[in-house]
Amino acid sequence: MPATPANVPWHMVTGTVAAAHLDAAGYRRLVVHAPPVAAACGPGQFVMVRAPEWGMLLLSRPFDVYRTDPEAGTLEILFKVKGEGTQRLAALRAGDPIHVLGPLGRPVPLPQDGRGVLLVSRGAGVSPMVRIAQECAQRGIRARALVSAASRERLVGIQDLETLGVTVHPLTDDDPAALRPVQILSGWAAGGDWGAVYVCGSRRLARAARDVCRAHNLAGYVFVEAHMACGFGICHGCAVPVRPGPGNPTGQVAYALACVRGPALPIEEAVLD
Repeated sequence: MPATPANVPWHMVTGTVAAAHLDAAGYRRLVVHAPPVAAACGPGQFVMVRAPEWGMLLLSRPFDVYRTDPEAGTLEILFKVKGEGTQRLAALRAGDPIHVLGPLGRPVPLPQDGRGVLLVSRGAGVSPMVRIAQECAQRGIRARALVSAASRERLVGIQDLETLGVTVHPLTDDDPAALRPVQILSGWAAGGDWGAVYVCGSRRLARAARDVCRAHNLAGYVFVEAHMACGFGICHGCAVPVRPGPGNPTGQVAYALACVRGPALPIEEAVLD
């Protein structure tokens, strides 16, 4: 499975909020008009955004790209209001300016042998999965998704995934009859039709995906979270531990910058325990 080239240039633009939506369980979704970024953004990449009036007191915030529409020149981000930065983003309305830096990080590699992909997410972790599903639909790659949340009311992104042709299995904590994630993923992987697993939003789900990848010899990628100030490797604020692997041949736990090596790391390199 060859890696997607990571040499796509990033752009720094002042875009415009095209639309602001309130999704399930208080999740917010901004549609941002930023044509250069939307055109260059591959599956799994992210952007740094902030409102111009923030000044120097608040740094830009990193967000996985939820979906792109290069023809319309737009990209979407999904988030939940947690602090001052996301509060200010939630207050933006159509027509407001917004600073966008991206695309950043490495696009995730996709199977090239005709096999499909498994998408595993919890909460806002569905964001990169929608963009991956969008790329899969364009390339004719089959996709199946496990979308998790605390309750059915908190599930987000399912309709957008299904619109892209993804078969979605919702999984909620309040369902006493639900199978464990590793059981679901193992059942899917046993068919041999899948080439890669992508997971975001939960270490528990990432560990389940790792076990399934090991058992069925699948490629796996986990999206890591880290505080960022720049998004392109200058501030070194997003260092995350990584285990031995092709990018770390020393055999010891080392550190890598999530913004440069990620945001999705090979699942065997990510420290999940």
